[in-house]
Amino acid sequence: MGNANTMGVETIGADTVDAVMMKMDAIGAENPPAANHDYFVFHHGRLQFGVDVRAVAEIVMVDEIVASHGTIDSCFGNLVHRGKLVPVFDVTAFTTKVAKRLSPEMVVVINCEDVVAGFSLDKYVAVHSFHDEPPATHASSILSGPFAETSPAIELVRGFLGQSLGILSTKNIADMLRMQVGDQEISELEESEFSTEDDKKSDATSDSRTFMCASVEGTVFAIPVEDVIEVIEGLDVTPLFNVPQFLRGVTSLRGKVLACVDISHMMGVRPRLLDERSKFVILQHDDIEMTFCVDDVSRLKQLYTDRAQKTDAVLVGEINVYVDGVLEEEDETIFLLSTQALFDSPHLETFRSEDG
Repeated sequence: MGNANTMGVETIGADTVDAVMMKMDAIGAENPPAANHDYFVFHHGRLQFGVDVRAVAEIVMVDEIVASHGTIDSCFGNLVHRGKLVPVFDVTAFTTKVAKRLSPEMVVVINCEDVVAGFSLDKYVAVHSFHDEPPATHASSILSGPFAETSPAIELVRGFLGQSLGILSTKNIADMLRMQVGDQEISELEESEFSTEDDKKSDATSDSRTFMCASVEGTVFAIPVEDVIEVIEGLDVTPLFNVPQFLRGVTSLRGKVLACVDISHMMGVRPRLLDERSKFVILQHDDIEMTFCVDDVSRLKQLYTDRAQKTDAVLVGEINVYVDGVLEEEDETIFLLSTQALFDSPHLETFRSEDG
């Protein structure tokens, strides 16, 4: 991917990485690759983990974890989430002899077949597809490094951003937890023991969807996670002359030339600074890709889109075309970004090829 780096993460020792990578190179051809779909990659305790993005429900900030009534190893306790009692685990405990850490501030909630579990994380890294990249290695084949002697929860290991990446198996996690977790549904009476007032307001609806939250000059936009390929830092953007402010230029990624769009001017703020620290969300819609300029990407969040209000009361001008609605969530306002409107923008019309 050239000099493009996904959001910065702390790396483990180079000698350990080299040992793992050499082992993976030696036996990679003998092992099947991970399925060609997107992975949610996150970082905790100096290690990287990945899970099929389709299994990710939400990233939540944790105010309080209630005591666990079981004896599951490395379980911090329980979190009440969307009407379920969710056990929260130290994800690093799936690796070699790692002691349980302090209760996490953030948890990624994952649907492991019929079991819902939460795993501690320090930072969201990327949503990434491993198409046409070296195959993954079965975790059981790794003889050294941070993913040696892992539990069955770590199914595959591969390289990503100069580190080893442990791929979580939702099936194996479900098998490990199913007998211990039991029925996770909680009644209204039980929920009142644990839930905050905000939790009680979150009724399950069929309009619940998962979004990636990104900010532009302090404004939070929710991007449908199915339209996100990955988040990249430090892309080289070639400016174009006599083009709308909406189009900052073009960039090359994986052999494709992508438009780089910026909606800052529609918000009445300065254009995003484009340098080695700039962040870009790579979007895909109808097999077309583009880059979207943001200041930061914070988390995944499940939102109830049927509660969205019209934006014309809070937004003025053309920006309304690119926003599907606005939600008041806890202590923040979130705008639902319309990725289709970005791709259909008339500002890009003269730059579209005949085939789209």
